[in-house]
Amino acid sequence: MTLEYEIDFALADSLLGKDWGPLEPYWNSCRELVLDKITDHRLANLFFLSSKGMNCPENFKHEMQRTFVANKLWEDQHFTILKRVLSGFSQKNIHPLLFKGTALAYSLYPAPVARDRGDTDILVRPEDFSLASDILLDQDFTTQPNVGDKYNMEREFVFVDKFGLRHLIDLHKQINSCQAYAKNFPYQTLAANAVSIPFGDNQVNILGPVDAMLIASFHYHETLNSPKYKHHPANTPILLWLYDLHILSQNFTNKHWVQLLDIANKTGLSRSCFKALDLSLRYFDSNINLTVLEKLQDSARHSAIDKFLIARHTQRWRHNIAHQKSFRNKLGMLFEVLFPNTEFMKAKYPNSWPSWLIFLYFRRLLSIVLARLWSS
Repeated sequence: MTLEYEIDFALADSLLGKDWGPLEPYWNSCRELVLDKITDHRLANLFFLSSKGMNCPENFKHEMQRTFVANKLWEDQHFTILKRVLSGFSQKNIHPLLFKGTALAYSLYPAPVARDRGDTDILVRPEDFSLASDILLDQDFTTQPNVGDKYNMEREFVFVDKFGLRHLIDLHKQINSCQAYAKNFPYQTLAANAVSIPFGDNQVNILGPVDAMLIASFHYHETLNSPKYKHHPANTPILLWLYDLHILSQNFTNKHWVQLLDIANKTGLSRSCFKALDLSLRYFDSNINLTVLEKLQDSARHSAIDKFLIARHTQRWRHNIAHQKSFRNKLGMLFEVLFPNTEFMKAKYPNSWPSWLIFLYFRRLLSIVLARLWSS
């Protein structure tokens, strides 16, 4: 086992037992590496909140506090902004579902700031997506044009607060861009299983525990394989996402595990669920039903979802086009990918002359063809 892997397990053991002991020898011998690993795993906030019971040295607390103070400011501002957004949705009879980081932060973590994140994911009914987008724009959020809005299933909105901090809202019309995954989890199904949690003076709906565990397992693999993490060491986990699975598992009943197994088998999620839950068990000794874990492994197959998870960016486009319901939809999505609207092209190439647009479309088409040939 390499030194970095040893530190990963020491970090997990320290968090799990709120015990400084596993980390102490590494802190004394390779302090900078420990700090780098905590940053990579996005655990500084969680460590700071846990440090009071760890009997850890003051210089460690000080390092964690530096990150915590900045993130606490962001969290307080984000809460105020999100409360305003949700109020605007409520006034227009839009019923959002929060999921992933923010939903977990406000429902399961000791404090919202403990769950490091940079955005909030919100799912709305497809028919409410346009109105919800307008509400965000009316509240001074900005957004970049998508390649097209008919087949693009989410849009990122950005608000810059008075401190210059960026707040991102990922607004979704379906739970994920992966068509093979999303078709099994429409808004209506997720809303029927949703639970309500306190959010300030009001309530907000988040995914039910089984749906949250499934999306957390899928998200773990999807994001780790995304271009954003292309420089992250291969086969190395992000401990924060495994801790999400760990903290979700603490409230799981046998009924939940049976439901998860059934849904995973029916939707092609067995393989991704098994791999993510197995890692959470390995690092955090999570409350995983071992019988269910064994059955997930036995039923794991290389499904369309698994192919999407390991695919490159252009291959994911091909996957989503292939999983459109009709030939007309396949053709429409292909056209959007190859020939995005002019607003998208102008934003992508802001310094280009308008007369260059035809050449920029040709350049985009050529780059996609070359990427396809390269991946063959």
